[in-house]
Amino acid sequence: MMGKYTRDLLKTYRESTLAKIGSIFFTWLLLLSFWYSYEGLADFVPVLWKPIPPFEGLSLTNLMMQTALWAWRVSLVMCIILPSSLLSLTAATLFGFFCLGIRSCFGLQPQLFASLELTLLSFLIYSLIRRERVRGEEIAFIVKLIAVLLFFSAGLSKLRWSGPSWPFSSSLAQSLEMLYPLNRPVVGYPWVLDLRQKLLEIPLLIQIGSAVVLVFELLSPIALFSKLGSRVILFSACIFILSNLVFFGIIFYTIFPLLLIWGLWNTDLKQFAKLTEAKTKQQIQVYTFLGVLIFSQLGATIFASKNLWPIMLNDMYARPAAFPPVTDFEFKMIMRDGSTETIDDNTAFAPFSKFHIAIALIRLKDRPSRDALLEKVLTNYQKNNCSQNCTQLSGVNATWTQKGGGPEVLANWSAP
Repeated sequence: MMGKYTRDLLKTYRESTLAKIGSIFFTWLLLLSFWYSYEGLADFVPVLWKPIPPFEGLSLTNLMMQTALWAWRVSLVMCIILPSSLLSLTAATLFGFFCLGIRSCFGLQPQLFASLELTLLSFLIYSLIRRERVRGEEIAFIVKLIAVLLFFSAGLSKLRWSGPSWPFSSSLAQSLEMLYPLNRPVVGYPWVLDLRQKLLEIPLLIQIGSAVVLVFELLSPIALFSKLGSRVILFSACIFILSNLVFFGIIFYTIFPLLLIWGLWNTDLKQFAKLTEAKTKQQIQVYTFLGVLIFSQLGATIFASKNLWPIMLNDMYARPAAFPPVTDFEFKMIMRDGSTETIDDNTAFAPFSKFHIAIALIRLKDRPSRDALLEKVLTNYQKNNCSQNCTQLSGVNATWTQKGGGPEVLANWSAP
């Protein structure tokens, strides 16, 4: 019985584009659910909780988080095993809405996760509209549309907040100068550091790069109408993501599955329209759904003043940084004998990363809140990295260096 089911499942994946696309997307979500740490997330509510709608008023607990997380993981596994199950897809969408959205309530950029939830929601709504008539190539077009909206809304956001002169503003230069020191461990090769320094010394190169980024983002809708244009935009998107990794130390994990599906099934609007030729009523529903998806995203980008999960408000780099330029940042453990040890391992900062904690410390306005956050870091360090030296720890401090100044302690906490 089990052997027959396995053969039938493998046959489904060989013959069904929809199953292949689902397996890529749901497997990636499952891996991300383990990649991003959720354990102890609620412990950081007192110091980092910045709820976005619709999570305002929620009293998050670790039990609630772990229950929702494991329910989401089970539903994702069921989506992989039963690619046509609307029940599994509904559960994955609802639990994903919670699990992906919650991480955005701790100061992380919501658009990093909104694209995934928006894709899940679109999977579900479109499957409900088309039922048994849905084909994988149609879903591939929806995935491409969401990726295009991600890039295009980022360009619109730059025009909204900084206008056509954005390439000549200080937004990208400030981000380049600020984010790389905080995220240095991601890419620390000497030639990268040298190239980054040269870029900072030649503002014209940053302005040219900014202009290229803006043009790429605003022209991204071409990918929906032309297969050749789609390949060019996809290649540009890959270069864009690689550049963010090299120069800013930021990896856009969340968009990888969207670009992979885009590249493997390059469905354009003409092909999508042919595939969806059906009853008039169903066609109206399909294009109404597409219209709502597009205009809600673009409308929120142009008019919204706060995040509306899971709409993607892609305002990263859109305006000058709201915090001072930092040229160096270090976390140090203080031993009882007075010696110090620099912390670079991200496990010390779970369920977040060193980068996230550093940004949070800089954004927190008062010293008691920053010290309280470091207390959580020390507690986590003792729990995740405890060794024979663990009993020798007496505290932790965060030291930053602002442009034109010397090192100074931003926050400090000593164990009782």
